[in-house]
Amino acid sequence: MELSTQQIKYLFAIIAVSKNGEAKSVDIAQNLGVKKSSVSSMLSSLEKKGLITKAYYSKVRLTDFGLRIANEKYKKFHNLTVHFCNTLSLSEADAKRLAYLVIGNADDIDFTFTRSAV
Repeated sequence: MELSTQQIKYLFAIIAVSKNGEAKSVDIAQNLGVKKSSVSSMLSSLEKKGLITKAYYSKVRLTDFGLRIANEKYKKFHNLTVHFCNTLSLSEADAKRLAYLVIGNADDIDFTFTRSAV
């Protein structure tokens, strides 16, 4: 599933601040250092993709599909972060920034190679 870097960050934040499977918009905003209005807009986007459900009182819950996607993205994010730290000797903060960029744009990368005539 194609997700932007920001959408991935929001999925991770929802998991990080969830209590009993639910996250409050205000907690997501605080975790990401953004305004609550930004959270509201992004949550609508994630809901349209079937990744979350919004409940009353600004609470959100990852759908089963959303949780699966978040876990897949986190596994890639973690592996890339470790790889970038070890291989490129990047700081953890820089490795995380690069990992977000890679997993946020991986669907845009064409891995099809053609063999040119020699």
